[in-house]
Amino acid sequence: MWIEVIGYAASALVAASLLLTSFVWLRMVNLAGAVCFVVYGWLIGALPIVLTNSFITLVNIYYLGRLLSADLSGFSYVPVDENRAGHFHEFVEEYRKDIAKFYPTFSWPLAEKAMSGDGGIYLALRNLGIEGFACFLPVSNLDRDDIPPAIHDYVQKELYPDRSLYISADYITRRYRGIGLVSRLYNRLLQELPSTFSFLVVVIASESRSTHRFLRRNGHIMQGRYDGYSLYVKTLR
Repeated sequence: MWIEVIGYAASALVAASLLLTSFVWLRMVNLAGAVCFVVYGWLIGALPIVLTNSFITLVNIYYLGRLLSADLSGFSYVPVDENRAGHFHEFVEEYRKDIAKFYPTFSWPLAEKAMSGDGGIYLALRNLGIEGFACFLPVSNLDRDDIPPAIHDYVQKELYPDRSLYISADYITRRYRGIGLVSRLYNRLLQELPSTFSFLVVVIASESRSTHRFLRRNGHIMQGRYDGYSLYVKTLR
């Protein structure tokens, strides 16, 4: 009976790995599933299972090593200017669906408002290619239809709009998630914020567990859920 449990656990891990958005975690969970299959195949005397999953184990170890040893020094974090605005628009269009999974309230009009001087956008560049961005603008410059109305009303009543900054997105491409790049981009943003801001406001998809974990690790506190969105606030000073 316990041998079957190992087989079921292996199947569950491999299936779960395919649902993960981070390449690092995908490889780690898939590796755990492959190892379980090796053990399971050995116990039941199924050599094909052992050989196949031994190969998968080695492949996962190889690519995990490459991901975790990636040279992040090649990344630079720069604000969007007139020369980069067109490339940034192309990036947003290419990754629109993936961005919406994590930051469903982000929109191109919000990005344009941020670039117009009301806020700002930082890009994460590698070899001059965009791999992520952070978009922010003061809450006082948001219209009621820019974010869910219930969240807009909460922020207006419970916080100080003129001292609060709305992070509409802090996005990194799937390839570089889980290796610290998003934290570097986020920290760069915090370093550049004017001292007049005391609160960061973030609205994310309620089902985005990885983003929940990232925000909690960085000192954000969830204020509640509104119409399928989760509202987080971080006190800066």
